[in-house]
Amino acid sequence: MGGYKASPILEKIVGPMFYTIMAN
Repeated sequence: MGGYKASPILEKIVGPMFYTIMAN
């Protein structure tokens, strides 16, 4: 996600979720 800038709340939700999907 180059140049991806989101609100801290959205980043806290998308961050862990993205990691979980990649872990699967």
